[in-house]
Amino acid sequence: MSENDRAFHTSVKPTWTTDNTLVYAIAGNTPQVAGNMATAKRSVISESRDIRFAQFVTQNVSKRLVKRIPQMLTLQQGYNSSSATSVGSHKCVKRGGYADR
Repeated sequence: MSENDRAFHTSVKPTWTTDNTLVYAIAGNTPQVAGNMATAKRSVISESRDIRFAQFVTQNVSKRLVKRIPQMLTLQQGYNSSSATSVGSHKCVKRGGYADR
């Protein structure tokens, strides 16, 4: 086996995990990913290279929004907590957890 073939077979090839994280090896002094990719987890650092983890930015944004859903629901419930609320010319009355007109 040639030296180039041996280097290829012993290298860490980029792979995608089940949670859509890209795992790749790169020299430690290489800048972090940017643009439409973002660092997903902390790097595993070794003497010759780092193992890094990245995801598309839209996935990271979605995860942050999912974490904020309880906060958003609490805020919405605060607006709906009064027994009667005027909306324009309609009067909404809370019945059974929902506002009926």
